[in-house]
Amino acid sequence: MFIEELDDGFVNSFVVNLYARFYSEGSTIFYPGEKVYNMLFVISGQMSICEPDGKQKHFCIIPIGSYFGDYQILKFMPCLYLVKSAPCF
Repeated sequence: MFIEELDDGFVNSFVVNLYARFYSEGSTIFYPGEKVYNMLFVISGQMSICEPDGKQKHFCIIPIGSYFGDYQILKFMPCLYLVKSAPCF
């Protein structure tokens, strides 16, 4: 795993800044166009990536053990899709 290759000081500074956030099923996590400031780790349940208009079903599921938001943070990009705690509808 890549974390084993990182400096212990970096890992410690990263871990102490983590905090838990809980979403009930169907809650919106990110709206299209919203700036992303947090990287999310899926610990239980799953997230759905939905069409921006919210009228169509999800086209991607982010399962337990996955993460989201890293790319948007690193590239200073807004979220392009509607992200919800599954399901979209």
